[in-house]
Amino acid sequence: MGAVTYPTHAVADFLNSEMVPLKLTPNSEPQASTFWVRWTPALFILDPQGNHHHGMIGFVPPAELVPHLLLGQALARFAHHRFDDALASLERLLAGHAQSYAAPQAVYYRAICRYRASKDPSHLKVGHQILAEQYPASEWVGRTQPYTLLP
Repeated sequence: MGAVTYPTHAVADFLNSEMVPLKLTPNSEPQASTFWVRWTPALFILDPQGNHHHGMIGFVPPAELVPHLLLGQALARFAHHRFDDALASLERLLAGHAQSYAAPQAVYYRAICRYRASKDPSHLKVGHQILAEQYPASEWVGRTQPYTLLP
């Protein structure tokens, strides 16, 4: 990814403004052992405490990296119950990268963030409906199937 993805302006701008990148190789100790880096490229989204929230193994094309970074950012915020901040990252992802590989998972977590913030289960059902309509081949449609039973 170093030769193709990272030099892309959108990727570099995002990394420099919103992330703290750390480059490791399988021989970078102790971090490589801590995060089980066995193949590169390996990308992990960690929170400031070092907890893993999202990861990717293998080449990620430039158009897909920023959406995955936004998803990882949202998942870290979600894990810390910062639902409004997570929702902001997810909305950015969906507004700018609705056709990315990360988009269906973003729709899933957007529905959950909305539910967690409001306690209104209709957000879960709407999330399923959006997934079924816009991403029918996505695994996230199946994961949200139980939400169709909500009132």
